[in-house]
Order: sequence, then structure tokens, then C-alpha cells
Amino acid sequence: MPYIRIDCSEKVCGETKKEICRYITEMIPVLPNKLPSHTMVCFEDECCLYFGSSFEKCLKITVELYMHSDDDARKEFTEKLMEYLSGKLDIPASRMYMTFLEHDHWGSGGTLRFNK
Repeated sequence: MPYIRIDCSEKVCGETKKEICRYITEMIPVLPNKLPSHTMVCFEDECCLYFGSSFEKCLKITVELYMHSDDDARKEFTEKLMEYLSGKLDIPASRMYMTFLEHDHWGSGGTLRFNK
């Protein structure tokens, strides 16, 4: 299950948040073996984010995945999502950070899944 969290320094209207969540869910198949139906997105706005010695608009994206994804897929996902968010939220990509956390163990559906 992919879990994507966006922390944004700016206030974002509810409909825009929903559009962003839908976009992320639709583009998740860029990452191999990741399904829209198993994707969870958290969008937090009005976060107090201090980046590059200022409180100017910025955001942080955290992507958590069960199992490893290849570098090319992560690169494509990063570029597409940052380009989309930059246009949608008027935040330059230079004011965004994105990290990937890949887990060998993941609990879902009432059980623990793990890579042997």
C-alpha cells in the first residue's frame, strides 16, 4: 500500500486537496506493482515549515512503500508529482522536498506482510 503525505505551508481549499489526492491515486501505477485502490494520501496544509532560511511557500512529500521500487520509476513519479503540484499550488519545485521510505514489513488487511 503506498502512503503519500504532503505537508504544505499554505492554506489549500478542500476541493483542491481532493483534486490532488485523486491525481496522486491515478498516477500511482507509475510505481511498479502499486495500485490506486491500495493508495492512501494525507494532505496537511497550513504547516509551519521553515526552509532555506525563510517561511516562504514550500512543501514536503513523503512516500512510503511496501517493498522496493526501481530508481527510474521513483524518478518519474517524483518529476510528475512535483510538476503537477508546482502548477496546482504555485510553489516552485525548488521549494519542495520529497523522500521515499521503502519497508520490508507492512501491516494491512489484518495481518503483517513481509518480504522473505
